[in-house]
Amino acid sequence: MKKNIKKFFSCILILILKSLIFILEKIVGDQRRLRSYLVISSEKAYDDNTIVLNIDGTLRKIFKVTPHGNGDGGFDVSTPYHKEKSGYLFLIRIPYEPGMTYVNLEENTTKKFVTTTDVSLSIHRSGFVQFSKSSKIISGVDKKTGKTKGIGLTGLSLLDNPIKSGPTFGVQVWGIEDFSELPKKKEKVNYIEFKDLDFIYEGCTKDDRYSYCFEVFLFPIDKLRYAYKKSGELLITKSFDNYLPSPGKVLTLKVVLINNCPSFLAILGKKMPLHEEMPKSGYMLNGPSRIIGKTEDGYNIGEMMKAYYPDPKFFKENDSIDYRG
Repeated sequence: MKKNIKKFFSCILILILKSLIFILEKIVGDQRRLRSYLVISSEKAYDDNTIVLNIDGTLRKIFKVTPHGNGDGGFDVSTPYHKEKSGYLFLIRIPYEPGMTYVNLEENTTKKFVTTTDVSLSIHRSGFVQFSKSSKIISGVDKKTGKTKGIGLTGLSLLDNPIKSGPTFGVQVWGIEDFSELPKKKEKVNYIEFKDLDFIYEGCTKDDRYSYCFEVFLFPIDKLRYAYKKSGELLITKSFDNYLPSPGKVLTLKVVLINNCPSFLAILGKKMPLHEEMPKSGYMLNGPSRIIGKTEDGYNIGEMMKAYYPDPKFFKENDSIDYRG
């Protein structure tokens, strides 16, 4: 009798455990994903996320992502590691048409400044995005007019409603010998390392002159359940239906977490062609854009923020954005 009771309760316990596993599998997807989700849920966000490029064993610091001190989930993107500090900040109209698009700078630049300092791309939870540098350049919003003082865009809810059609921002670099080396990694810094094989070619080959491009996407935090750990890196693999060179292509991106942010960052590495007129070394910090109209063919026209170092001197006369107060 006792054996039958023991057997009965054992069967009940097994059924309960199987039911729990079944429920968890339905919630998370499968046992493998469950294990990954449990690992990822223990991941922490860092105050300093530095993206480094590893070329033939030499590490160079490219840009970093730091959360805002007020804990609103916003963050700054900066490139303080290049030796050139003279730059050009501007807003430009760009048509979102298939393929490589080249626009006339003089006709499509809507606002422009020069500066003598490196700047940060600051993305706020409020929907305000701007180039800024504390006590160094003019920034913020004019309280009377509601217009941006420097180079910025308002009404972009990027963190709560991430852009689905492409990356939110990007960093393009070339002539990497002018970026600071990383002699030794620090314990409290999250280093996101890119090696040569982490980049895909787009519009160029290994024999062409190319730049290293870091396209940064924002995904809602609930999509983090699809991420996984591999060789110590937090990654996510995703199919991009709107990837113009090859629609539906499956790509792997490197994940960065930000405290209190309703989204997480995912970075894609690309190698892209460089114009002959580009200087030997430099970088571009490409911000988000807002839709301001449509082309005759029905494609969206965006107004995009850009920072270009060194100052390419596109125009003979430019106002300085440097703070003089």
